[in-house]
Amino acid sequence: MGNSRPPAQGDRTSDDCRPGPLPLAKARNIILARSTNILGLALILVSIAFFVYRGPYRALRPGASPLDFAVVYSSAKCWLSMENPYDAVLMAEELQKAWNGPPILVPSARYNLAMYPPSAFPILAPFAYLPWRAANVAWCAASVGAFLLSLKFLLKLVDLTTNETLTVIAAALFFSPTQTGIATGNPSVLAISMTTIAICLAWRNRQLGAGLLLGMTIALKPQTALPALVTMMLWGYWSSIITGLAVATVFLSAGLVRALSLKRLHEWLTLLQQNITYSFMPGSLNDPSPNHWTAYQIVNVQSITSLFTNSSYSYLIGWLLGAGVLICYCYLRRAAIKGPSWQDACIVCCLSLMLFYHRYYDAQLLLVFIPLIVWRRRMHIAWTLLVLVCLLLLAFPLQAMLALSFRSINESVPLDILLFRHQSLAIVALCLLCLKVWRQEHSPDLIDELPTSRRRLG
Repeated sequence: MGNSRPPAQGDRTSDDCRPGPLPLAKARNIILARSTNILGLALILVSIAFFVYRGPYRALRPGASPLDFAVVYSSAKCWLSMENPYDAVLMAEELQKAWNGPPILVPSARYNLAMYPPSAFPILAPFAYLPWRAANVAWCAASVGAFLLSLKFLLKLVDLTTNETLTVIAAALFFSPTQTGIATGNPSVLAISMTTIAICLAWRNRQLGAGLLLGMTIALKPQTALPALVTMMLWGYWSSIITGLAVATVFLSAGLVRALSLKRLHEWLTLLQQNITYSFMPGSLNDPSPNHWTAYQIVNVQSITSLFTNSSYSYLIGWLLGAGVLICYCYLRRAAIKGPSWQDACIVCCLSLMLFYHRYYDAQLLLVFIPLIVWRRRMHIAWTLLVLVCLLLLAFPLQAMLALSFRSINESVPLDILLFRHQSLAIVALCLLCLKVWRQEHSPDLIDELPTSRRRLG
């Protein structure tokens, strides 16, 4: 009482220690950050649900029809039994009788022909040892795991915030070619994922790992390995190429030795050649022209050129167009920069999709554009938007939906070509965009936004 005194001017009271109200700008930033995090989490959850439903669920649900896996599974079963793995009758027996496969998946002499090289069977053998249902689950899990691993390798090449990373992951999960490949059980998902990882390892100068994966991809699906092979050639990674060819030779030898005799081997290879020839005949399953109603699934440029000329000339025109783009790119590349560039991988993947037989699910290759888009999104805004538009045209199976609805295409009507072949046109546009950006980005008055260390090490 008697010792109390009024507080001095410099003394602090309990009221002074209480936190005051946050500044309005800071409060808005906190609310915006939390809202962005919630939206990012919601987006990733929706994309996961979409991916699971469109991919694994359709492959594993009761009554599912993963036709492509049924072909490789039954073919590998024949190979394990030392029977002809390209004989549709023997494949049907293995799937339907010995392993109780669904009748709807039974290969026939007209559809679902076995056309994978003998080198693929040692890779497929572990799945062929299992009963059908267990093998289907294991194959689906392997495909999904390989895809997610390839996405992880791509994301390791870029520096992104958490929300940016979630956005990129969600976009990749929404990208429907991968889901389609998983739903049908096609080996392309596994092969493309290995190709992507091989390119990423080569970019980080891990040539041994890149070569091993390159060899496995060549053995499983050679046309899918072509982008990695050509990219490594442009980068001068010959040790990876030699390793890959050696690994593929080992798998090929293991696949051929099961024939036990030259006569049986000749029968195998003869039937394989017949299957491939038949599948590309006019009106057959892999014919890119309107002669076959499923031509809308094919994304190579021959699906466009075949609208105006016969089948043989359509391939020639497509290859000449691709050769011109590749020569032009190599000329610009040689004059602009030395050493690896991620644009090499992007344009080679586009050229592979444009020139060689590829279906919609093979467009998973275009996910290699992720690092290039991230690196150039600020310096080349217009280019980034155009690339995203092209990828959006391929992100959903709109072309298939239109084709299934109308079942016809009139090559004399430009609108029909845009509606029924816009995905092939989008791939051609991506090739041309790569050429244009290369000239702009590496002209003498501009500085490459990629540091030298990043160009090689990622």
